[in-house]
Amino acid sequence: MNQSGLCDPDSFGGKCFQSDGNKTRCTLALNATCEFFLDANANNGNSTEEGWCEPKGDAKFFNFMGDIPPTILGDDGEDAAINNTWDLRQVGLRDDFQNFVLGATIEDFNQSAACNATTLENGVLGSGSLNHTFFWYLDTDGNRTNHCTTRDNSSLAGFEFSFKYNSKWTTALAETKASFQCVNGTWGAVPVPLVSSTPKMCSLIKGGMAGIDKQELFKFKTLYNKSKEIRIYVSVGQNQRNDSLVNDTAGPFFYSPNSFDFKFEDCSNTGGDIDGDGITASNDPDCFSFLKFGFVPMEVGFQCGDGQDNDGDSNADCADEGCKYDFACGGSGFVAADSTDKAAPKITWLQTDTFPDSAFVMYDTNEPANGTITFYNRDNTCKTVNKTIRDMGLLDSLVQDYKMWHDGPIDNFESNSERVDAPLPNATVFYYKATICDINANCAVSACLNFTTKSNLVSCKTCSSTLNFPFVQQSGKNVTDPTGNLTFTIVTAKGLQTTLGANAGAGTQLNHTDAKNFNLVVENPSDLNVSNWKLTLINASVSGKISTSILNFTGGSDVQFNATSNSTANVKFVGMSTGKCQELITAFRPKRLEIGVPGNFTTELWQCGSALTNCTNKASNATNPQNGSLGSGLFNLTLNMTLWQVPAEWGC
Repeated sequence: MNQSGLCDPDSFGGKCFQSDGNKTRCTLALNATCEFFLDANANNGNSTEEGWCEPKGDAKFFNFMGDIPPTILGDDGEDAAINNTWDLRQVGLRDDFQNFVLGATIEDFNQSAACNATTLENGVLGSGSLNHTFFWYLDTDGNRTNHCTTRDNSSLAGFEFSFKYNSKWTTALAETKASFQCVNGTWGAVPVPLVSSTPKMCSLIKGGMAGIDKQELFKFKTLYNKSKEIRIYVSVGQNQRNDSLVNDTAGPFFYSPNSFDFKFEDCSNTGGDIDGDGITASNDPDCFSFLKFGFVPMEVGFQCGDGQDNDGDSNADCADEGCKYDFACGGSGFVAADSTDKAAPKITWLQTDTFPDSAFVMYDTNEPANGTITFYNRDNTCKTVNKTIRDMGLLDSLVQDYKMWHDGPIDNFESNSERVDAPLPNATVFYYKATICDINANCAVSACLNFTTKSNLVSCKTCSSTLNFPFVQQSGKNVTDPTGNLTFTIVTAKGLQTTLGANAGAGTQLNHTDAKNFNLVVENPSDLNVSNWKLTLINASVSGKISTSILNFTGGSDVQFNATSNSTANVKFVGMSTGKCQELITAFRPKRLEIGVPGNFTTELWQCGSALTNCTNKASNATNPQNGSLGSGLFNLTLNMTLWQVPAEWGC
């Protein structure tokens, strides 16, 4: 009988564990209740028998964890005043559809009784004998003041569940595992099975472990709210009689459910189920928008005052995470910190395009965030980092740190400042994780994901992109009118330039190298000097075929020009429709835009709705293309045009 009131069979922590290093006995005599896991580093049997015999009730946690440690949720830092053997460092967590694995790393866990005769990280058997008692406290209803306090701190309230793991040494290891719920302000035992594994604790986590079946927690509907962030607090002590006496604590830290170890559906693979939710991409709600539009709509700057729910998340305009910092919503156009925000951002779309020598990871988020791709090369445990590939917002001062679309080029191209050491071998599996963090340091970290490079160029449908731009002249206009003619100029990162006239039949083809970090300039070369304009998508990238509807342009609707003056100066307005702008930014993924407006207006850059309503002068946060200074455009006398650079999020 354990402290939770559960009666465990002999095999549950008994006969199974006694057969560690004995595959034959585990798989034959104990097959009904035990499962064997080979481990060449276990050092507990002969070469074919080394490994661990685990209760079948624990096996799913053993399988789930593999050789991947918990993702770090928070770091308590080193405390010189606390003995290393009880100094709590990181609090981590693994999360999937069914399981939570809570981990608490100790500065020096090798001395623990839990590691006696168990393989340590360095491959040798431990000989520790020190006692450790871990408690994990979970606040799962979003209320930080109700229910129970922690055992060591009567002023720290709001917790619904606590989980205990204790290891004690006399002449052998004795373990205690117990689960508790808060009942009328008091901790009471509850029959929620708690799983631990000394091999995982001593070689992978280097501290305490508590594995919990989520379905067991979901049964407590008044205590566990799936939509709320989880607040986690951890303590560790050595006292075997008084749980209120602890050596160290860590937290509280906040966790958004499903923000660690997540997988996102690959919507381009309609018959696949990459995220493992049992639904193929063609029927997965994650992919509905992508399959309908060819991209995932967002709600950002140029859509924040149109009265519509552009991204379909049931929040329109200023109620949407993408708009809350926009000028239209009383913001400055830049993300601002919010100490009350504890929710991690979410990925709304992720796609990895592969080539024989590289890969290109694209991912979008539900709120402004920064992004990082951690590349582990061929390490399928995602433990040894080969390269950290930062999103452009973290590299370029002219690109916002926190935005909603992100790229991770995994290549050796000269134009890539985050390039890896060498081209990737073809037909090879590689591993990576995606990390996204908002301005309030709330982060989400993917599972250990993988991709396989293409075998050759023949099998690579994404290795070239053909660009041509069919154009329909606005009715009643001639080529000298602002919307009467268009040219499209592509400038690659190597400096190669190609100019396409409207309706160029063959277009131009870019290989997968030149299709990264190029500039696309849209303008009317025949326009009269008084109304010259242009739009440049800076550092754009594409892969494979682009939808014809995105490349088609119609004067007067997709491209709009209005000579109406505003109230302060003779300003002419030019731009793309909201729909066309969204298509271009989503398909070409530019890092920023350069806008050329007719006339000399170096202190005015007005953004308006298509009917010239809700106009805002955004010059104070736009930059000079020549020197990067804020609030001052660059006037070109020859072209009679003022140039500004703006975040792509602002729109065009």
